[in-house]
Amino acid sequence: MCRLAVTVLLAATTVAACGERPSAVQPTAPGAPPYVDHTEIEGPQQAIVVGSTAQLNVFAVMSDGTRPDVTRDATFTVIDERVVTVAPAGFATAKTSGSTGIFASYRNVFTRLGYGIRVIEPPGRPFRLSVVVRDDHGGAIAGARVTSTGEDGVRHAISDGNGFALVPNPGAFIERRVEQYFDEFDYTAGDAVWHTRIATRAGGFFDAAVESDNCDYNGTLQIVARSGGLAFTGVSGYCYGRLRFVVPAEDIELTVRGFKATSFRLTYREPR
Repeated sequence: MCRLAVTVLLAATTVAACGERPSAVQPTAPGAPPYVDHTEIEGPQQAIVVGSTAQLNVFAVMSDGTRPDVTRDATFTVIDERVVTVAPAGFATAKTSGSTGIFASYRNVFTRLGYGIRVIEPPGRPFRLSVVVRDDHGGAIAGARVTSTGEDGVRHAISDGNGFALVPNPGAFIERRVEQYFDEFDYTAGDAVWHTRIATRAGGFFDAAVESDNCDYNGTLQIVARSGGLAFTGVSGYCYGRLRFVVPAEDIELTVRGFKATSFRLTYREPR
């Protein structure tokens, strides 16, 4: 007489015929949905010309290996928006020459590496060059010969008593020098502050440099200015700062900030 063997395993039933070995069927667990592992930014090139545009694209690298384009749903962060701005859909616009990094996030997952982009001046576009000549200790060198080579040939300049070797500002200007101790302290920022106001001529270049011999080994100096409702922040470095801009109004509110410095020497040229 033939008998049927019935095996039950994890709610799965297998029926074996006479003379056959019974086997079990393993159930298949439902797979977890893929998640965003990281995001990546891609662009046509990493050096663009001032005034030009470029389309950036963001891709979500998923845990299952897929890589969908999520540009329209991504959020962009630009380190220096003075150089480049990025619209919500990844449309980048070059504003001025310089370099900056761009990051993107999708579903709160950021790019592992930022997208570096460099903005350059168009070929043949004129620009002004400012040079300060200093020795190894940061002191100004007078009478130094400065040579620049460009498409329009070789040009020479001689530094003055403050080390300046500048392309002349349009119109008249006055050079002034201030030696001063900081008279305020910004407890929020943690640095010393000095303020002054300058009555000047709109439309000319304001050019300034600040330095200090009374500065800690990791101290820094910076020049900040406001004029015509606009703010201008100079380059900050070890016991030295520099600022140059076109003056939009007839007055300048000038601020020198120092970190681990007690006094400074400020030299500036104001349009007249």
